[in-house]
Amino acid sequence: MVIKGAVFDFGGVIMSYGAIKDLFIDLAHQLGVEPKVFFEKRKEVWDLFAEDKRLMCGQISAEEFEEGDFLKAINTVFGKNHTEPLRWLGKLTAPGFIQYNEIMLTFIKTLRENGVKTGLLTNNFFIDKERKLESTPVDRALFDAVVESRLEGIEKPDQKIYELCHSRVVAAAPEIERSEVIFFDDMETNCEAANEFGWRAIHVGKDPKEAILQAIELIRHENDLHLEIET
Repeated sequence: MVIKGAVFDFGGVIMSYGAIKDLFIDLAHQLGVEPKVFFEKRKEVWDLFAEDKRLMCGQISAEEFEEGDFLKAINTVFGKNHTEPLRWLGKLTAPGFIQYNEIMLTFIKTLRENGVKTGLLTNNFFIDKERKLESTPVDRALFDAVVESRLEGIEKPDQKIYELCHSRVVAAAPEIERSEVIFFDDMETNCEAANEFGWRAIHVGKDPKEAILQAIELIRHENDLHLEIET
């Protein structure tokens, strides 16, 4: 089955989380706890929002989340009584902090040069209350289709968002079948959902080169196309 399309997540795939440890250390200092304690308990904080879809579905902004539920959760888990919000989500994609997996950007360009249609499918959020700041800073010209959870009101791993993204990629090339699309994501649950949808998911771990090499081998086998990329 020839590979005709490739869809990419943003955070953890195109954007590197390499500097996030420093961000969490800064957050611990704002909170007034030792970084070690923060890292030990952060999962307790995240678990409180596991079923809350409002941020990623665009119903509230990062600023509103930080001022409300996140502040309450932080105070609960760490036994604090902060009244001022701890700002951090907007820093993830801020100039001077954000880091890109340049090898993944190069790979996307290589795919496009070889006729593969590309898409961006990301769970993201509005940073500010005015909904003006960019939370997914990437060259949109690299993609034939872009689907953002904050704008659509649905997020991965909901099957509806895969269907929406596929329909937009297919609009650029109507002959593309689901099984002819490869999908890159750093979350295994999102990859499992993509496989269920009919795409061919490739999990991106700490080293994105491994995922790229896996894709190159798949394309070599399916398309009889030998891609070369510096790794």
